[in-house]
Amino acid sequence: MAEKPTDLLLAEDLQIAIRTKGQTLYPVNRLTLRIPSHTVVGLVGESGCGKSMTAMAIMGLLAPSVSISGGRIFFEGEEISAYTSKQMRRITGDRMSMIFQEPMTSLNPVVRVGIQVEEVLKLHTSLTKRQRYERVIQMFRQVNIPEPEERYLSYPFQLSGGLRQRIMIAMAMICEPKLLIADEPTTALDVTIEAQILHLMRELKSKFDTSILMITHNLGIVSELCDRVNVMYLGEIVEYADTDDLFRHPLHPYTEGLIHSVPVIKPEKDPLENIPGMVPDLLHVPEGCRFCERCKYASERCYREKPELYEPLPGHQVRCFRFERGLKEE
Repeated sequence: MAEKPTDLLLAEDLQIAIRTKGQTLYPVNRLTLRIPSHTVVGLVGESGCGKSMTAMAIMGLLAPSVSISGGRIFFEGEEISAYTSKQMRRITGDRMSMIFQEPMTSLNPVVRVGIQVEEVLKLHTSLTKRQRYERVIQMFRQVNIPEPEERYLSYPFQLSGGLRQRIMIAMAMICEPKLLIADEPTTALDVTIEAQILHLMRELKSKFDTSILMITHNLGIVSELCDRVNVMYLGEIVEYADTDDLFRHPLHPYTEGLIHSVPVIKPEKDPLENIPGMVPDLLHVPEGCRFCERCKYASERCYREKPELYEPLPGHQVRCFRFERGLKEE
């Protein structure tokens, strides 16, 4: 009998298929993602790389035209990719929850926010109505929502972006899940509110011992919050490392480009670097390395062969032929 995975979550060789107009497209291709217990793991990449699609697959929220066509997903040792919708509803919102990218579209505009958060407790606990109300008010205080009794009765449009995001965090954390998936949780927030939200997530991780999958394109968030980082490009993981190692020794050309395109305040005004081109659409995925058309190091081999994940440094993996035989001597 095969041994069960020891990670809190393991997506193993995950492939997601989209059926459209007689074609099958693969926005996520042979992806392996590990989230150990008590850890914040980053999933980084440009828009269109498949980050949110991966999260939706984990949560069992794929659209009818989208399906898992290969690989498996394990959570707490159980293969949840084989679960029915009814089985998934038992764990999502309870043992595993998600903060969606835009709270204004995720919250019901005609239902008071306190009632919406209380619905999670109604679904997953046997608390009385009074106990549910008190638990929601307590959670609002823990996520630093001022005047929680008044906010309970508010509608989403009556709250600022920062408060709506805190409501979403309260909803995600109300059952003290083992895994929290945060999909661009600071999008459209100013830097002050962003810093408050990140500080809040660190506090909640520590208090509830929750692992976090942080999905973002913001490397500042990654450096501040994450223990480990997966860099994703066009449906594949192209680099994986501890956060400190990734920033000290970025190996994949795509990771280099992401780091070098971040503005840095310093006396010398070097020109800001950029990654040429754009992420290809799924109808025009390169035959070889998926990054070859934008890579300054690309050789003829890169255009015709697909690189595997190599490990030139202990615990540091990269999908690039340049490191097939380990690190090169500089």
